[in-house]
Amino acid sequence: MAVVLENSLISSFIDKRIICGDLIVEESKCSEISRLAFKVAGVSISALGRIPFVPVSLKLKSLGFFRYFLAAGNSVGFWIVGSWSILNVIDEIAQPLTKEEKILLKNHLSGLSKTVSIASSLVISITSKSVTAYIAYTYNNENILMPIAVMLSDTSFPFYSSLLSTRKLLEKRSFSEIEKKINLMRYEIIELIESNRALFVSKDKSEKEDSLTLFNRIKFRASKDERLKEFLPIIFQKNPEVEQTKIEKYGKNFFGLNGVHLTLSHMVFLGIISYVGGQLITSSSVGGVIAATLTIGSNVYLEGTSLVKTAKRAFGGLYNLFTCNRRPTLSKQLSPKLTFALSAIGLLTSIHSWGPNVQVADDYIEQNGFKAYMEIVSTMAIVLLVSTAMLDIIDGIVEKKIDKLGTKEEKEILEIDRKMKRLINVIDKSPLIEFVKFAKMIPEETLDEVQKKCNVTQSELDHYIQEYYNDLDEKKLSIQEELTPFV
Repeated sequence: MAVVLENSLISSFIDKRIICGDLIVEESKCSEISRLAFKVAGVSISALGRIPFVPVSLKLKSLGFFRYFLAAGNSVGFWIVGSWSILNVIDEIAQPLTKEEKILLKNHLSGLSKTVSIASSLVISITSKSVTAYIAYTYNNENILMPIAVMLSDTSFPFYSSLLSTRKLLEKRSFSEIEKKINLMRYEIIELIESNRALFVSKDKSEKEDSLTLFNRIKFRASKDERLKEFLPIIFQKNPEVEQTKIEKYGKNFFGLNGVHLTLSHMVFLGIISYVGGQLITSSSVGGVIAATLTIGSNVYLEGTSLVKTAKRAFGGLYNLFTCNRRPTLSKQLSPKLTFALSAIGLLTSIHSWGPNVQVADDYIEQNGFKAYMEIVSTMAIVLLVSTAMLDIIDGIVEKKIDKLGTKEEKEILEIDRKMKRLINVIDKSPLIEFVKFAKMIPEETLDEVQKKCNVTQSELDHYIQEYYNDLDEKKLSIQEELTPFV
């Protein structure tokens, strides 16, 4: 046990960064300024991509003056989506990591795989936007500046989606039976940490302050073993307070399935439009198929995960409202007035962002019944997609405000929430061997329950660790034998 404890890199990250230290990483001024400049430029340029679609919304003359609201809603809404995408892309590629994270995540993707994922995503996203650029060209009296604006600034969402899906594919490999069980264990552990993070967020101010006092007391324990012994049971405790009722569970699953349905329907819509546009550009049905494939492929992953997440979040809000079970987000707790104002603006923007979809569907789809269905589902998908970006951007704005103007307690509360999210990311992306070594440190009662649920025994975990080190020794011996003739 002692050897595993000493060699657990995840436990070192928890002790040094979650308990004792912080997540601040020293980076050169040049790197910091460059990252900030890219973010500012990305957010600024994202606004350009919506200009070509203003005339599309304004073509909805049957809606009278309301079409101007749709034009504004679509422009602002997709500017937010573009900004959200580019900010996440920059963080995905260039976010500074702690020393522990660099070691734990370095094998997540090799340097070559990262380069391949970025390059292929860039090519796919730019190519997939050719149809959108052509549509912008035709709707703007064949003004060549409009497709240029689309290509320059409207590719961030498909690029981000392609980047995430490409990396998932590059990470994908066949797992042995024990590795499948270990991955299930990892999922259960992450769910447990997330439930405790949710419990912390749902506590009132005095309870949060009690938690801060407890964390600060643990920080000053004499040794790493003592600190971990007190801290780990807190983040792995079983919490009946955050367990879902059957209604809540089934409701979220139902809304989640509707998120999947809207994603698939919207992909069909994008596929049809891209096929027609690609066919017009290339004068070939093959060109249409390629355009449709690229468009669907570059959007489906991120749109699917976003729509499902936001649909479940919407049900959770409705459920809490009707059951009078107030579970305000951390943003609402720390800055209620700002969060309410931004949420109201975000909601109004989201529900007015669908204009171009309806007009394009009207122009490109002939069958009336199917056209009406596509208009409805694509509208709902767009509203959910814009809402996803809006909610994340609002949380980010509130966090920045707390960082600058918040009280000491508010900053500490926000820091705990960030640390829990960062820990989840580390556990999710660390090599399996590092997770197994860390899992052996989890409080016995929790670990036994997780092992039973995932049908994995302690001896299997021990054997997995032993096999890993045996393979490592064999590789070292093989390298030594290859070098012997040259010594």
